[in-house]
Amino acid sequence: METTEFLKQRKAVDLPVEVVRSLAMAAAAKGISLKKYMENIILKQANAIDAALNNPSPSGDNYFSDARNIKRIQHSREEAMQGKITTVSGKDELFKLLEKL
Repeated sequence: METTEFLKQRKAVDLPVEVVRSLAMAAAAKGISLKKYMENIILKQANAIDAALNNPSPSGDNYFSDARNIKRIQHSREEAMQGKITTVSGKDELFKLLEKL
């Protein structure tokens, strides 16, 4: 049977006594050690952060799932990298730009 090993890193964390007491009571209620309980909380939070970072659309819409939209974004990015776009940073600049059209 194959096993997967995760790289681990030890960190010392200073917490107020009241916080440790509260966490210890919550851990005891679940029947696990304080250390394991704290690890579970931190892992759950880290996974939530990873999920948020990996989801380009916080609202959950499928804009970024549409290949046409991705193509349009990539095209606009390429034009920006080549200096083919004009950046407008205020309504006065926008009006000047529109007057030129």
